[in-house]
Amino acid sequence: DTSVVTKAKTEGTEYVTNDNIEDFLGTFYRTNVYAGTPFLTIFSDEVGGSVAEKTLTDNNVAVTIPATNITAGGPNIGPDTKVNVYTNYQLEKGSSSELVLENVRVLEVLYAEVYNETTEAPVIEGVTLEIAPEDSAIIQHASDFGTIRLAVIDAEYKPVKGVIRY
Repeated sequence: DTSVVTKAKTEGTEYVTNDNIEDFLGTFYRTNVYAGTPFLTIFSDEVGGSVAEKTLTDNNVAVTIPATNITAGGPNIGPDTKVNVYTNYQLEKGSSSELVLENVRVLEVLYAEVYNETTEAPVIEGVTLEIAPEDSAIIQHASDFGTIRLAVIDAEYKPVKGVIRY
């Protein structure tokens, strides 16, 4: 991703050295680290922000929802996966399910530190979605008072006309 390199050059990013290491101890470092890899300050949360912040499209927000391998659309979901978002509510008489957002980009998947003992798949605990600010209340409301399910869609997906309710 050349945008990170360009951003690093324009923002005066530097290497983490003995002279400035104290500024970065205890912070998260958002890249894989291998022996001999130089540390760039842009990859720390202190300078570069989190993965979600660095990859957000202009004017969108990152919203993290609780999720499982089932509600997230499967254990193989990952960053840049596109999903549809469904909300479900228990009502006094019956229940309600609704397709509320379509073609939403996944920014991050949060994993537990354990694997499923049967399938050996990673266990998902949450998913961070990139959405428009005006849609964030829909997600927050469903997270607090109902449930949210994601459905993975393919690149050829065509949005449905109108909202689907059941």
